Amino acid sequence: MEIVASFVSSGRHIYSDKKMKPSRKVLFHHQTFSFQPLNNTAVSKPSRKQNISEHLRSRPQGTAPPGPKWIWQALRKAFGRPLILSIMLRVLADLLGFVGPLCISGIVHHISKDNRTIQQPMKLLGIYFISSKEFLENAYVLAVLLFFALLLQRTFLQASYYAAIETGINLRGAIQTKIYNKIMRMCTSNMSMGELTVAQICNLVAIDTNQLMWFFFLCPNLWAMPIQIIVGVILLYYLLGVSALIGATVIAVLAPVQYFVATKLSHTQKTTLEYSGERLKKTNELLRGVKLLKLYAWENIFRDSVEETRGRELSSLRAFAIYTSISMFMNAAIPIAAVLTTFVVHVHISEDGDLSPAVAFASLSLFHILVTPLFLLSSVVRSTVKALVSRTWTRDRSQ
Repeated sequence: MEIVASFVSSGRHIYSDKKMKPSRKVLFHHQTFSFQPLNNTAVSKPSRKQNISEHLRSRPQGTAPPGPKWIWQALRKAFGRPLILSIMLRVLADLLGFVGPLCISGIVHHISKDNRTIQQPMKLLGIYFISSKEFLENAYVLAVLLFFALLLQRTFLQASYYAAIETGINLRGAIQTKIYNKIMRMCTSNMSMGELTVAQICNLVAIDTNQLMWFFFLCPNLWAMPIQIIVGVILLYYLLGVSALIGATVIAVLAPVQYFVATKLSHTQKTTLEYSGERLKKTNELLRGVKLLKLYAWENIFRDSVEETRGRELSSLRAFAIYTSISMFMNAAIPIAAVLTTFVVHVHISEDGDLSPAVAFASLSLFHILVTPLFLLSSVVRSTVKALVSRTWTRDRSQ
C-alpha cells in the first residue's frame, strides 16, 4: 500500500490507517486462504531498491575493484535516488521552518500597542484595492500562512526521516547479504589461518553495518545544517544587526565545548559497556566453576576480581552520569546565554536602544532554530567518522 500511496499519504502515513482498522475484526478461517504470494502481487518493489550485490557483481570475475572508492560508487548506484530525495525534503523542511519566526514577528507587530492608532471611521467610496504588502501585514493572513507552513514543514520532515530510515535499513540488509555471500564462498583455510576470524565477522555483520546505517539516517542533516545555520544568521542580522553576529559567535564558541562533552560521553558509554561485559564474563566463569573454586578455596580471589571490575564499572557509570548532566545543562544554557548576550549588546549598540516585542519574539525563535543543528553537529560528525572507518573495513573484507 505504501508504494501506490500518494506523496501526502506517504508523508503523513495516512495509508497505514487501512491496515490498522482490520486489527479489531475477527479473522475467520475461510479468510486466511485469500492471501497471495509476493510474486503474484500486482505491485512489486521498485528497481531502485535492488540488492547492492547486483552492482558489486557487475564487474568481471578476477578483476580488481576500480579504486578505493568502489564501495561508494556501488552505494550511490543502489541508494542514491532515495537519499537525494531525503536530503531535498529535509532542506525544504528546514527552509519552511524560518517562516514561523517571520510570521510571529508580523503578528506581534500588528497587534502591538505601537501599531494601534485611534482613527475616526472613514467611509470609502468606490472599490479599494489593497496591496500585497498590506495583505501580508494582516495578522489573520499571517496566522493562516503560519499554519500551512508548519503543516508542510512537518510533512516534508516526516517524509525525509522515513526515506532516510528506509534507505539505511535497506543498506544494512544489502551489505549483510554481501558479507554472508562472501563468507559462504570463502575457503575455510582463511579463517583457520587468522585472516578473518569469527570476531571480525561478527563486527562486520553487527557493528560496521549498523554504523553505515546510522550514517544514512543522519546524512540529510549533513547537508541541511549548513543551510539552516547560514539562513538563520542572515535573518538574525536582518532583525538585530551586528549584535546578532555576536550572539551567533557565542554559540559557535561554545559548540566545541559541547562536542568535547559529547565525545567524552560516547567514550564513557563505550567503556561502561566493556566493563559490564568483562564483569558478566567473570561472573559466568565463577558460576560455571563453582565446584572447582570450592575445592581449591579460590572464592576470595575470584570475588576480588569481580569486585574490582564492578568498581571500575561503577566509576565509569558515575562519569557517564556527570557528562550527561553537563550535556543537558549546556543544551539548556547555550540558547539562553546567546539570547541574553545578543539583547544586551543590541540595547547598547543600537541608536534608539529599543527592543520591540516583534523583534524579541522572532529572535528567540531563530535562536531556538540555530541551537538544534549545533546540538546535532557532534552526533553527525561522530557518525560520519565511524561510517568512514566501517566503510574502509568493509571494503577491505569484501574484495
